[in-house]
Amino acid sequence: MHYPLFTSISEAQSSGIFNVQIGEVPVEVLPQKAQYRFADFGWGKVTFMDGQTANAQVNYNLLYGEMQFIDRTKDTLSIADDPIVKTLTVNDFIFYYDPRYGYVEEVKDFTTCTLAKKQRLRWAKEVQKTTGGAANDIMRGTSDNRLSQTSSSWQANDKQTSQEFFSHSATKPMTFSLRANYYFTDFNHRWYPANKSSIKKAFRRYKKDVLEFIDTEEIKFNDAQDLIKLLSFCSQLKDYNP
Repeated sequence: MHYPLFTSISEAQSSGIFNVQIGEVPVEVLPQKAQYRFADFGWGKVTFMDGQTANAQVNYNLLYGEMQFIDRTKDTLSIADDPIVKTLTVNDFIFYYDPRYGYVEEVKDFTTCTLAKKQRLRWAKEVQKTTGGAANDIMRGTSDNRLSQTSSSWQANDKQTSQEFFSHSATKPMTFSLRANYYFTDFNHRWYPANKSSIKKAFRRYKKDVLEFIDTEEIKFNDAQDLIKLLSFCSQLKDYNP
């Protein structure tokens, strides 16, 4: 079956710092293009764990940190966290779904392991949190028929959501900036947050070599190019017997 994807797409101009003043509603005053990964919603393909697929007109909401789609009534809804979703492909962009981390966008695939990122338009207070709060909750929208045929659990949720949180007037000044967290897979395709501890755990058989590479190359775990260099090295270790 042929799946119509984007014929043309441009990335939203979402870099920079954005301020919201007392009394303003974040979702209303933040630039629309800054709130989304791509400039427009467009056709993509959802692939489920059982191999079935569905078409959806999608975009990734950077403010809410969730994937959204447009249903047949032209409403914008959010795809619920669903462990049966495997990937969502938008033109040349691939998003993987993990129950712990949500949708992460592929940075580079090394065949034996993968590097991905999760971008968010983050509130300064959110950046300081070590655990999620109301602003990190995920909205679950009612499914479009094309999607509900293969996933009945894309449905409404009553808890306070990030959409509700950022739809209220600010009671104090708020500063937002675009930030990215990085994730990677081990040789068994399990996802980990990109940090030294996770690298040691994921590649523990080669820990000595990996740690030596990290120290020698002065790898920074918040730098995409450094992580590409590191994962490129790690990807070659699968056939290496220390």
